[in-house]
Amino acid sequence: MEKYNTCHEILFNKFYYLGKKLCSDLMEVSKTLNSFSHCAQQISVLYDLGNSKELSEVYTSLKDQFYTIGKEFSSEAKQTLKFLPQYFNYTAMESQAYNDLLKTRMQKLQKFVSKRDSLLAKKEKLFTTEKIDKWELSEENLQREKELMKNKEEAFKVMLPFETMEVKYLEDTYLYLSCQ
Repeated sequence: MEKYNTCHEILFNKFYYLGKKLCSDLMEVSKTLNSFSHCAQQISVLYDLGNSKELSEVYTSLKDQFYTIGKEFSSEAKQTLKFLPQYFNYTAMESQAYNDLLKTRMQKLQKFVSKRDSLLAKKEKLFTTEKIDKWELSEENLQREKELMKNKEEAFKVMLPFETMEVKYLEDTYLYLSCQ
C-alpha cells in the first residue's frame, strides 16, 4: 500500500510538472506562430510594393493562418493553466485522505499489537502463578476452576474478559480500517 502511495505521488508530481511544461511550451509555440504571422505580413507588404498581388495575397493568407493557429495555442495554454491546478488540488486531497487512512491504520495496528502482547503476557503470568482469583472469571467459569488450571488455551479464552474485549475491539477497529 505504501509503495502504491509513493508511486502515485511521484507520478502525479511528474504529471503536474509536465502539465506546467506543456503550458509553457504552448505559449512559446504561440509566440513563434505570431512571429511567423508578423514576418508573413512584412513579406506580403514587400510583394505588394513590388506589384506582385498574387504572392502578396498568399502571404496575407499565411499571416492570417499563423495568427489564428497561434491564438488557438495561446487559448489552449490558458485553459490548461486554468483547469490543471483544479485537477491536481482534487488529486492532492484524495492522496492526503489516503495517507491519513494509512497513518491511522498503522497507529491502530500498533496499539492493537501492543495491547494484545501486554494482555497475553499478563494472562501467561496469571496462569503460571495460578492466582485464579485475579482472573476475573464469571460465576460459571469459577465452577470450572480445576479444568481451566489444566487447559491453558481454554483458560486464556475466559480470563480477564474486559481486557480481552478491549483488545478485540482494537483488533476489529484495525480490521475495519484495513478494509477501507
